[in-house]
Amino acid sequence: MNKKSRRVESAAFLVAALIACSTQAWAVRPEFQSPRIVGGDSPISVLATSPKQPQKIEGFAGTVSGLLLYGINGDAPSLRPATWRTEPGKTLQFTLQNDLPCIPAEAGKSMRPDQTNMHVHGLMVYANDRDRDGRYGDYSMMVLESSNAIDPLRKRYRCGSRASHAVTKAKRAYPHAHEFGSASFKVTLPADHPYGLSWYHPHVHEVTGYQVGGGMSGLIEIGDAWSYAYAKYSTMDDRLAKELDVPEAERMGVSKKRLDEEQALRAGTRQKQFLLKDLQLQRASARSNQYRYNRAFVPDLCGPKPKTQDGVCHSKNGRAAWLFTVNGQVLPSLQVDSGERHVWRIANVGATLSYRLQLRVTAPQASAGTILPLQVLGGDGVAFHQSKSSANLQSDFVLLPSARIDLAVDPMQICRKLKRFPEQAGLVCTMEDVQAVLETTGPNLGADQWPAAQLVQINIQGIKSYRPELDPGAMGVFLAKSSALQAMTERPPVPAACNQGVKTIAADQYRLIGVLNDGAPGKERFAMATQGPYRLMNNKPSTTKLAKKKYLAFDPGRLDLCIWADINNKYFEHWVIKNDSTEVHNFHLHQAKFEVLDHDDGRKALVASRASGAGVLHDNYPINPGGWIMLKIAFDRPEQAGRYMYHCHILEHEDKGMMSMMQVVDVSAVPRGNAALKASTGQSGGRDQNMAAYMASAPPWMRDAVCRTPR
Repeated sequence: MNKKSRRVESAAFLVAALIACSTQAWAVRPEFQSPRIVGGDSPISVLATSPKQPQKIEGFAGTVSGLLLYGINGDAPSLRPATWRTEPGKTLQFTLQNDLPCIPAEAGKSMRPDQTNMHVHGLMVYANDRDRDGRYGDYSMMVLESSNAIDPLRKRYRCGSRASHAVTKAKRAYPHAHEFGSASFKVTLPADHPYGLSWYHPHVHEVTGYQVGGGMSGLIEIGDAWSYAYAKYSTMDDRLAKELDVPEAERMGVSKKRLDEEQALRAGTRQKQFLLKDLQLQRASARSNQYRYNRAFVPDLCGPKPKTQDGVCHSKNGRAAWLFTVNGQVLPSLQVDSGERHVWRIANVGATLSYRLQLRVTAPQASAGTILPLQVLGGDGVAFHQSKSSANLQSDFVLLPSARIDLAVDPMQICRKLKRFPEQAGLVCTMEDVQAVLETTGPNLGADQWPAAQLVQINIQGIKSYRPELDPGAMGVFLAKSSALQAMTERPPVPAACNQGVKTIAADQYRLIGVLNDGAPGKERFAMATQGPYRLMNNKPSTTKLAKKKYLAFDPGRLDLCIWADINNKYFEHWVIKNDSTEVHNFHLHQAKFEVLDHDDGRKALVASRASGAGVLHDNYPINPGGWIMLKIAFDRPEQAGRYMYHCHILEHEDKGMMSMMQVVDVSAVPRGNAALKASTGQSGGRDQNMAAYMASAPPWMRDAVCRTPR
């Protein structure tokens, strides 16, 4: 072989080696990382900031600047901030420090992206203004200015082009509470608060989507999976076990053998948290790997038929990218070891994107394409009651923004699915290693076709040896009630009682609430309307027609709904939420859970929004275009007294006006003692006169609140 041939061969070998190395490096994905967990017993410090240095996102070949992130208890700000864990009856205390840089407001908006606050989504706690110690409850109407907005020497405001008018403008737009630099919060959970998964995020109107879309969100766990589920033997007492029809064979009782077996099964079950966050980025230049968070969300960024590779899609011109991250990682790899089970706690904590999740087998080839069923343990912060013999198995999971779901992943169940064995505990099943991918299939929700994307690579080790007696089968799930005592706390301040409109409705009536967006692009109207009450006819709404003139864009200074609730007597209402638009919306109500009793698919069923039924609780729920859902909402907790929001939780829609203010007055807290009160229904003069007298003697912080009637 001559020298030229040897040089060519060496060059070819080098190229082949480089290709092999790069291919091998490309195939290796980051190892899946759950957020760390911080206890709720100690005060939590939260820093809201935009790191000055570009951030590296695991699994993505590039750096990103301009992200808006949380740092918890001194941790570096991250797309994967720490999860807060607490228990019913306990108190969460946290301080929010706003260190966001000055970011000018968009044209036509009053609020700026450097103004923030904090909402504990899904918790049924007081939504109060400052208490006597200066701490807020779950008060989404407070505006916290950045510490960077104040000139410490001249004490002047320096964010915005017209600095001298910026604070006045913000106060006019949000006329409730204003803080600078930092604010303290205290929220006490009732002793019977449901166990489940919730989350925290900012809630300043017009800029919520910008902040959440840039990374500002994290999880709150009320207990963990074992707070409401059991692997094989229930730990509940006999009275509750009988009440929930738990078979004797599934009760632990006083058997040490059963106790040891249950503990071993729990020890072999891993709990993982999944924060689903999508990020839209702009590339600095055509050939650069430097990106910046894109302030303007673009639904069709990747074109009409979006395609992704390794959790990323690009715009046609290559100048923009859309990342689909899980715990701040792009397409991480998660290992399920042989013989262990997982509980996946998944939350869509992004701003606008919706997911349709499935777990699809990619190898071995004989099973490729199989969609695996998973057991649904709970959703939206509440367990779904089920016995071990009637497990809730599903293979398709729609998560609109703010939705959460708890899934049990059992390799034995997967083995039976792939081998076509009956779903029965104790049947011997062996299998080779299985590779799968958790992916979103790109749901079409009317106005937008969301991208399909792979989210997590799943490697499930095979089952080589098997002991039937150790197969516990499906998990049992019960609506557990905490034995914790209610934390001692004063009743926090609530606003002055509202006194307009229809304040109470009967059990056979309903309020009709509409959500609407219409008009040409760039001139769309986003609004909500409230009408009624109307009479239910055979448990169906007698009308769902809303007057267009009733639709109003959000005004934080306007009250749209006033409810007087006799909380001691378990007051409840029926609401019918009508979607007057051509795209899906996602209804959310603060400080409460609701049951979805009935529904109508409307013109086209774009999501699986069938009624979940009595006893299944949610705090958000999708509504098909032209369709409606009928809710039953219990106002039976003193924590529900106060003023807060109901809105579409697609944050692009919320920020553009699809939100309303309501107030719940706890009339059971009104002093009683005269005959007129005993005959009062909440709409009669007796109750109103007594309430007026009550408020006349109320402290100043209660009298100062002002309710304006809807315009």
